Amino acid sequence: MTRLRHVLGAEEHYIGMKRNCIYIMSNKNRTTFYVGVTNNLVRRRLEHRAETAGDGFCGRYNICDVVYVEYFDKIVDAIRREKQIKEYARARKLALIETRNPQMVSLQPPFFIFP
Repeated sequence: MTRLRHVLGAEEHYIGMKRNCIYIMSNKNRTTFYVGVTNNLVRRRLEHRAETAGDGFCGRYNICDVVYVEYFDKIVDAIRREKQIKEYARARKLALIETRNPQMVSLQPPFFIFP
């Protein structure tokens, strides 16, 4: 990990691993969306993927891909934004995702950087 930090810079490493963010995950067909908040997106994504075998929301709708991320310095700001996005109608969520990820590709760890 030290070499990775050196190559990419400490800030990029920090952004991907531990930083307050809101995220939107979706199923493969991009028909269902889940909005959440976390301080560790890599860990949270793994938790959601483990839940896909269960009967919770992620399991029921096969939510598995991160398609949108916004980072925040303060967790209270991230929580405020999560609540705001959760109130959006489906069309508005789609438009938000498409502003940064027009093809709605699955964003991959460890850095969750838009293409």
